[in-house]
Amino acid sequence: MAEKKNPDYTQSAWKLTNSEVVAGLMLELRQVQAQIAITNEEIKNSIPSELTFKLDGLQGRLSGLDKDIRQAIDQHGSYQDFDNGIYAVKQRRESITYQPMLVRRLLPENVASLVLVESVDTKKLDGLIKGGIVTQEQAKACGEVKETYAYIIK
Repeated sequence: MAEKKNPDYTQSAWKLTNSEVVAGLMLELRQVQAQIAITNEEIKNSIPSELTFKLDGLQGRLSGLDKDIRQAIDQHGSYQDFDNGIYAVKQRRESITYQPMLVRRLLPENVASLVLVESVDTKKLDGLIKGGIVTQEQAKACGEVKETYAYIIK
């Protein structure tokens, strides 16, 4: 199996300066994450095995009850006690996937034009850029460039 490479954010990073301040905070972050992992392991190891076994059994029963309740609802119907906030309900939900052809045929033209939208398939355009058929500059000229930011902290 090939070794996974770390990503390089040089092209998309905002103000990439490799600041010592940020580097120091990242070092501290890694140290705290390691301490949390060790502490979680210590907590896990300090719980008596009989309690862990009991909890595993209860969680298994809970999972079984969920399955049994779903089957009972399917066989006997839904249940609700809204005074006590107890619900075992199979809720019917309806969604409509509108078909443009039917909208054009069944709605008046002025109404249909309000809800029908023409759009660009961005995945296909990205494919054309990757294939070298369209340049990145051409693609940018075909729309508005909007910058957003996301923090990547690992």
